[in-house]
Amino acid sequence: MDDRIRFYFDQGLTQTEIALCLSVIDNFHISVRHLRRRLSDLQLYRRRQYSDPERVVSFIASQLEGPGRLHGYRMMFERCRLNGLRLTREMVREVQLSLDPLGVEERRGRRLQEFLREDSTGTLHGPCVFQGTSPANQRIENYWMDMFKELQSTGDFTGDATDKCLIRFCFLSLIQDELDTVVNMWNNHRIRRSNGCDLQHGKPFLMYNLPELYQSKDYLNPVDAERLDVINHENVCLWKSDIPCDRDFYDLCILVMEENNLQPSAAATLSGTETLQKHSTTG
Repeated sequence: MDDRIRFYFDQGLTQTEIALCLSVIDNFHISVRHLRRRLSDLQLYRRRQYSDPERVVSFIASQLEGPGRLHGYRMMFERCRLNGLRLTREMVREVQLSLDPLGVEERRGRRLQEFLREDSTGTLHGPCVFQGTSPANQRIENYWMDMFKELQSTGDFTGDATDKCLIRFCFLSLIQDELDTVVNMWNNHRIRRSNGCDLQHGKPFLMYNLPELYQSKDYLNPVDAERLDVINHENVCLWKSDIPCDRDFYDLCILVMEENNLQPSAAATLSGTETLQKHSTTG
């Protein structure tokens, strides 16, 4: 049960919400008072025992090297919290301002444009910053597209089959990790109440797992396990694989990495770029 308490605590749930999740999802029935004692025993606090400042700065600096640099301090706070850091939004704001003053200024200008286009109900009128089709209007897509365009402009990506396999080998798992992070952040952010709009507010995580709290119900339809076995045995689906590209090419890349003593780096973006550029020039 303690592991589940830690999990829900890290999702940013209140004590009442944690108790509800333990009861409905995990079938652990405890009172809020008992939960409060368990949180104290586990040393899980919101407003004390903050994480080491050096660890916080190091984590935020690593995030600013990748797509995380597109986020403001609120989203960066969510990234920190979901990675087990205990801190305040103000701490994140100050660190981000110190490490990335130009990025902070750019996002401030974007928010100002949005504010000037809001009416009294909070509705935006007219384009704010990005213009174009939906696929071109996503921050995470913009980051990776800009990176690949830069590789193309420097001659490190020509678009042939080898380069495409290298892109998949170097970046596909990184992009998936980033998408998973964004999904987790979205599911655990708190949607604020909107004036003049009849919309639910709260955490998507709770809306999905406890629909009864929002005057709804669970619409999931359980699937017969035998039907899944039939699909599995008849091989009618393309199952997700840990190998991001052609198997032979993947084995070759692993062999090249072993011969050159290359290891996957925590600095994923830089590592992937350097690997691609190195083998594009030597291949």
